Amino acid sequence: FNDSGTSYGNEVSFTTDPAYTAPIVSTIAVTDVGAISATANGSVISMGHHSLITEHGFCWDVNPNPLKTGNCTRQGAMFKPVSFTGSITGLIPGETYYLRAYAVNGTGTSYGGQKIFTTDPSGSSVLTGAVSDISTTMATGNGYIDLSGGGSVSQHGVCWGKSGNPTLSDSFSEEGGLTKTASFTTDIKGLGAGITYYVRAYATGPTGTTVYGNEVSFSTPSYPSVSTQPATDVTSESAVGHGTVVTLGSPHPTRHGFCWNTGGTPNLSDPFVEIGPVDATGAFTADITGLLPGTRYCVRAYAVNAAGTRYGQEIFLRTENDSQAPASLPALILILQD
Repeated sequence: FNDSGTSYGNEVSFTTDPAYTAPIVSTIAVTDVGAISATANGSVISMGHHSLITEHGFCWDVNPNPLKTGNCTRQGAMFKPVSFTGSITGLIPGETYYLRAYAVNGTGTSYGGQKIFTTDPSGSSVLTGAVSDISTTMATGNGYIDLSGGGSVSQHGVCWGKSGNPTLSDSFSEEGGLTKTASFTTDIKGLGAGITYYVRAYATGPTGTTVYGNEVSFSTPSYPSVSTQPATDVTSESAVGHGTVVTLGSPHPTRHGFCWNTGGTPNLSDPFVEIGPVDATGAFTADITGLLPGTRYCVRAYAVNAAGTRYGQEIFLRTENDSQAPASLPALILILQD
């Protein structure tokens, strides 16, 4: 600005960050409704401009608009909008329930629309519910014993095996006697990864007669597998890791990447780079950074799913010495001046 007038500088533009909001979640119709269990279905439609949903699942109650402070499946973190399911157990035959999906991010908790369902008013005295809390080595069995007509049982629990119609000749749990109608849960132990098991609740009366409930089945998670290939583009401070997801396992991995150290057999307690979920087998790469010049490193690819963590084979690299790095521009100028 002067006596001649006003001058303006060049123009620049910018965009403000998006507003961070709670996630958007949808509740889908309940399926596989039995007498004491059902399958809930939902979908996260939007992360709310956050990169992570810290918790998601379903809540249910005999009263409308259930909250996650009550009966709830807590199904952990989510890294992208996807559909999801959950096992609803411990229900009562012939009862009407209200259910909502929910998701939590850094802004808050959102609920999907409410779905209403009624469990089967089964006349059976022993019922087997869906198995929950499934890991590679154990799970939770769910059952219901109806003693409304009187009587008692001296022992109850669930039995399980790799073939259909398991009995007490197979593996079984014991939860003791009962004198009144009750739902129950019990540990199913000694399982193996990637195997399908069949389960039935049972009740044994005072005379030794055993009654079995309906059969349900479940499969334990199976491990993913990965391989590690030689690193490329090695400098004094970084390299590019190369790996391959050979098998996905079940469910699909939620994390994969590379870990490294200087001592050998690196794991996720050492420095690592994480790429995120993976939905298909195949090659992947990631930058390995923060390395020291002239140092030997051991690197392994890794993948993580509900079964656990699996690593690829070790590969080794040596970073360049500082003296191997290209001369800086001032140094080149001095050389030319000489």
